[in-house]
Amino acid sequence: MDRKFKERIEKIICLLPEKNIIIFESIPDFSDNSRAVFDEMLRQGINKKYRLIWCCHTATVLPPELQGAENVECVSVHSLRYRYYLSFCAKAFVISNNFLSKRSERQYYLYVTHGAAFKGIKDHRYKVPEGCYGCDFVTFSEYMGHYDAKNLLADGKVKLLPVGYARNDVLFHPPVDLHRIFPSFTFDQAVYWLPTFRQKITYDIEKTKQYTETTIPIIHDPKAAEGVNACAKKNGILLIVKPHPLQDISLINTEGYSNIVFIDNTFLEASGVKNYEVMGACDALLTDYSSVYYDYLLCDKPIGLCWEDFEEYRENEGFIIDPDEVMGGGKKLYTEQDLCQFLQALKDGEDSLSEERQNIKNKVHQYADGDAASRTVAHILNRIEG
Repeated sequence: MDRKFKERIEKIICLLPEKNIIIFESIPDFSDNSRAVFDEMLRQGINKKYRLIWCCHTATVLPPELQGAENVECVSVHSLRYRYYLSFCAKAFVISNNFLSKRSERQYYLYVTHGAAFKGIKDHRYKVPEGCYGCDFVTFSEYMGHYDAKNLLADGKVKLLPVGYARNDVLFHPPVDLHRIFPSFTFDQAVYWLPTFRQKITYDIEKTKQYTETTIPIIHDPKAAEGVNACAKKNGILLIVKPHPLQDISLINTEGYSNIVFIDNTFLEASGVKNYEVMGACDALLTDYSSVYYDYLLCDKPIGLCWEDFEEYRENEGFIIDPDEVMGGGKKLYTEQDLCQFLQALKDGEDSLSEERQNIKNKVHQYADGDAASRTVAHILNRIEG
């Protein structure tokens, strides 16, 4: 289609009035903060008035639990129906990852994000695009909003909305039964291990980016992995490792352990649980340069930070916020021995950084009540109906 002709068509379509349509986006589809806001809208019956439409990157149908829901559907982001009708007629967009095109100033745009600022993200791959002025951006607090805005190159373009992350509400719910989810393992306590990616999976080898040579800290070494497994078994602890979806783990052994299990999104879907439901049920968190650290502060449980490749990561990717300023609530772990000591302390009920975690949580989070989704929904309705 000729570019000038396309622009004329779009200007004409922009004259159409908005309809009671709210568009949702996330990666993976139907997930993250967008999904939590969507679920809250269903709970409140908002779909009786508004059509809630998922703009999907890969999915072609709704997941089983949403099929049959009134006024709910999914549509491909590449479809003509979305590009030349729904995107122009929607009253609001609720997105977690990709910035969908905002067609007119009348439309409301809320970026609910997929993580708070920590890593430097030198290429600003999630920056607020031109023409998106007047949008709102969810953050934890004014303190974190300052760094989030810098990370998104959003200063002056968006309004910070410190309502908290909707996905974190499940951390305040009664925990799921981990023994039901992992019936073949014997354990008294569980640790959720959420490492960020170091080697990004891509179909274009020239675009592959490696942040450090480590695959997963410490247990990338087979001997160390066996030692950690033995330590976990001795202390009655199950290590549940969920690599980042973008991480290439082909070079690491993921099977044959008595007390280490690797899972992915497919496993969670088959088990009927959400990522953060598992995290909230565990007794401690292991992570590294991931903003999940901020989320887990709400649980008031021990956090271990696998810092083996810290200097290499800082040199290649960097940090937008001083790690020493916000990460003091986590125990730095560099070696197999450090990790084993962390597991031993967990079994013994030792938590030397509890007070420091509380201080950082109070700085990072304006709210710690499990009501982020309802606050977010109330704000959206106020903007499109008020």
